[in-house]
Amino acid sequence: MRYSILLLIFPTLFVEARDLNFEKLYVNVNDCLKGRECFQAVASSFLIEKGKPQDEYIPPKIHDYKKETAWCVSKNQGIAEFIYVPYQNDPSINEYKEILQRGDYYSLFKVTNGFARNKDLFLANNRVKKVSIEVQEVGYTMSVSGPDTAAGTDIKIYEGPLFNSLHEIELMDTMDEQKFKLKIIPKLKKDPYLQMDLLFKIIIKDIYPGSKYKDTCISDASFSIVVPEKN
Repeated sequence: MRYSILLLIFPTLFVEARDLNFEKLYVNVNDCLKGRECFQAVASSFLIEKGKPQDEYIPPKIHDYKKETAWCVSKNQGIAEFIYVPYQNDPSINEYKEILQRGDYYSLFKVTNGFARNKDLFLANNRVKKVSIEVQEVGYTMSVSGPDTAAGTDIKIYEGPLFNSLHEIELMDTMDEQKFKLKIIPKLKKDPYLQMDLLFKIIIKDIYPGSKYKDTCISDASFSIVVPEKN
């Protein structure tokens, strides 16, 4: 009898367990942890160049809205390296009930390719040719801080993470900002009163080779909700 009871209990514990690793990643990228800056990009790696400060090419450089700075990677010339970029959500229009009534939800991906400080640096370093953008979906609600909320926040994750979609994008080899509109179809529809949030992961798939260096750089990238037009 003892063994039968244990077998019944373990599956329940497994289902109810929170994915704390994902939760920490999600909060770092899309929200705030107490004592830390908000909306921090998180990457698989970054370049440390001799003679430069160690934070010269760190992940947050991709999200500081400055083309003079860049996130750069050297491992395998950047191929298969990835970065999570913060998402500028709008809680006033991201309730599942409203999204399903509208029938549309789009995110705008804006990116400045390469090391765009100047043309010489842009051409000397690798630029990104192709990326995959992996989208994870989270159903959440605002809550009073407590043991059930994500650490250091007032957000309670009720559903997710759930894989939402994969978008394959080819970038132009230019220093100008590029824009791509991504259609998002909600997957978590059990509770229409939850808010939908998204976590975006950019994976480098191919590059434009640099003339001098084998490092791959992206100067700026961001995701934001496309506000629907009012009827």
